[in-house]
Amino acid sequence: MEPKRSVRLFFSSPDEDSLQEEIREIKVGRSMVDEAKTSLQELIKGPKSELVSTIPAGAQIRQLYIDRRGTAYVDFSPELRDDHPGGSRAELLAVYSIVDTLAYNFEQIKRVKIMIGGSETETLAGHVDLRTPLRPRLNFDARE
Repeated sequence: MEPKRSVRLFFSSPDEDSLQEEIREIKVGRSMVDEAKTSLQELIKGPKSELVSTIPAGAQIRQLYIDRRGTAYVDFSPELRDDHPGGSRAELLAVYSIVDTLAYNFEQIKRVKIMIGGSETETLAGHVDLRTPLRPRLNFDARE
């Protein structure tokens, strides 16, 4: 039997006002980067409860690496931006579901830089500045 570990994934609450966690079992990977990628792949699959998915289903992780200062660089396929529904609340929830999922489950990750198609991007839908790495916002409320 393959060894597994529990991770906490952050999805939107049903009223889309906050992020709530859902525990998921993933295979123990060869490295922390493998496990971080698997966690994000599970986030993209969406919740198994009444929670709401924050990431477009067609989005894929192209690359993920972590520098020595604890910044995770996550390169997504263009679907993350192109298939995003738009709106400031949905964008906040999408961005911080990624950041919080990585930072909560992997103590080495202190900040997350979201990239699209191998390049830096200013924003997903015009509201959240993605030009610099973001710190987690656990206890996140999109109404703030």
